[in-house]
Amino acid sequence: MKSLEVHARGRVMYVKYSTERKPFGSLEVTLLAKNGVSIYLFRKEQGTWRLAYGFLQENIKEACIDAIILRFDTSVVEILPKPKGLWHVFVNDIYTSSISSDGKKWDYHFEEDSCITDDHMKKYIGIISLGQVKWIDRDGR
Repeated sequence: MKSLEVHARGRVMYVKYSTERKPFGSLEVTLLAKNGVSIYLFRKEQGTWRLAYGFLQENIKEACIDAIILRFDTSVVEILPKPKGLWHVFVNDIYTSSISSDGKKWDYHFEEDSCITDDHMKKYIGIISLGQVKWIDRDGR
């Protein structure tokens, strides 16, 4: 898992985190201590990020929110090839869908509550079929 890059007080902190999608488009980001214990919980509700659990000084809290916005409010799509005609699609480091092909027919699956649509999947299949997705097993997903 990538770390969250937080710039505060003239320093850069790399913080491990976990995410959880909630109903109605809400997202929770939990910042973790070195031992994996959650210490701060940030939640996006109605388009606004706020600190929902834990206490941080105002400038550190705002720096964390800024880092979360940069990571999660701009959609970064990764299409990662897997063996045997399978691809996984990640949006902001979160698994959202899979695409498979037997060489003749394409098939895909995505969760109903994800931000992915049929049009997205058709676009990704086009990218894959043109050979624009290369095999890079850098993180073992």
